[in-house]
Amino acid sequence: MLCSISGEVPKNPVVSKITGKIYEKHLLLKFVESNGKEPNSDESFDESDLIEIKLDDEVSSPRPPTLTSIPSLLSVFQNEWDAVVLETFTLKQQYQQVRQELTQALYQNDASCRVIARLIKERDDARSALANLEANFSSYNQNSATDTAKTTNAENGMEIDDAKPDNFIDEATKTINDTFKSLSSGRKKRKAPAGLCSVESIKDLSQVELVESLHSSTKPGIISVSANYSGDLILTGGVDGNASIYQRSSGQIISELKAHTKKLTHVSWPNNQTSDSSDILFTGSADKTVKIWSRGSQDNYSEWSNIHVLKNHNSAISGLSAHPSNSLIFSSSVDGLWFLDDIQTGRTLFSAKMRDNLPIFSSAVHPDGLIYGTGSSEGGLHIWDIKSQNVLMEFNINHPSSTILGNVSSLNFSENGYYLAAACNDIVQILDLRKKSAIHTVQLSIPSQSSESQPWASTSVVNSVQFDRSGSYLAIAGEDTRIYKSKSWTELLVVDDNTMEVSGISWLDSLSNGFVTSGLDRSLRFYGSKQI
Repeated sequence: MLCSISGEVPKNPVVSKITGKIYEKHLLLKFVESNGKEPNSDESFDESDLIEIKLDDEVSSPRPPTLTSIPSLLSVFQNEWDAVVLETFTLKQQYQQVRQELTQALYQNDASCRVIARLIKERDDARSALANLEANFSSYNQNSATDTAKTTNAENGMEIDDAKPDNFIDEATKTINDTFKSLSSGRKKRKAPAGLCSVESIKDLSQVELVESLHSSTKPGIISVSANYSGDLILTGGVDGNASIYQRSSGQIISELKAHTKKLTHVSWPNNQTSDSSDILFTGSADKTVKIWSRGSQDNYSEWSNIHVLKNHNSAISGLSAHPSNSLIFSSSVDGLWFLDDIQTGRTLFSAKMRDNLPIFSSAVHPDGLIYGTGSSEGGLHIWDIKSQNVLMEFNINHPSSTILGNVSSLNFSENGYYLAAACNDIVQILDLRKKSAIHTVQLSIPSQSSESQPWASTSVVNSVQFDRSGSYLAIAGEDTRIYKSKSWTELLVVDDNTMEVSGISWLDSLSNGFVTSGLDRSLRFYGSKQI
């Protein structure tokens, strides 16, 4: 039987009711007097919590010693020893507690240092990656596009010249400059073509042909449409991910392209402002890719092969248009990126990204081929210099009724080079690039019949705007189809033969004698003069 404090045989042993441990009574009382609790418990302690242990041999206590005798000195030494034992015990407890706290603190400090070091490394890596991305963005895309072009051409048994990227960029810049000089030099003196459809003839246009049940019925709907230069071949892109070519002269679908894995957001022939070039076509999809297709035979419009797949984008394609030179193709996507690629090689030449992570929902190239327009959210418009990839002008569409604007759904430049038509919500706003401001707003919403509500209820959403090839007329497609006269912006024609939304519109010839619309009801509707 040993004391839990001194480790020696107690002379006056006691047992604690709280812990059940044995102590030398006077040592325990001294500890309690100093600390207010039992050595092995954190609970409050009272002398009544002790049980004394009776020994068989009781020894009578000697008389109190004095300091002048050996017994008295021994008693003093005993008291000092007891104090040392109590202090040592207390120090051991505190040491053990401090040791545990220090171990925990060191562990937390080590973990914190590791986390901080990892975060610093990730930050430095991110900064380095961003710097490299900004410095080598164009170069990276060029190399990626080069590899794609090489692989594709190798599969087709074609050989390409492994020229340096700078040479391609220089050639593209020269092409852009030459095209601009050629097209802009006579633009001011250019007159409307002889035989252009008159205002009265536009007013008399009506539906002359209906083609129904196009594309898949399981995923119904045509999203985009484009007519070639002659107006005989109509390219459509559907929700089913396929592209179809309808030939008016034969009245048949002459080719169906299993183009993409998701819906086609845009289809296009090469720029049809100047001449026919129907041996190439383009498709863009929500599967983030743009495909360039080539006609297999000069005399056969039914055989098409995919020559390039452009995988520059990280989100759905929101714009697709050929450069006026017919050698370059623009594409934009919802993630705020736009690219200019070479049609023959599939090589990326120029690219840019919207600041502040703004998205791009529509885009169009200027008829002179020197600037590029993009439409963003909340009615935002940006005009880019293609060669420097810098924003030259910014506009914000203003709604007449102060309605909160959504995405710019469609853009189109007029052939005169001055006007830009932009669709957002239920309005189309005409902007003059010379004045850098809006000059006219067409609102297509339906008047409200209730006197208590707003004077206009926005129920008509514009899906597509398209100037004719002369810049004399503007077509607007949405809940219905409308034609307006340029400059005066008077409404000439409204047709509502469609049973569902009109998703796209395309003029059929350079004299504006007719146009074609696509609908979510899987139909193509051709409009022209019934006398023809």
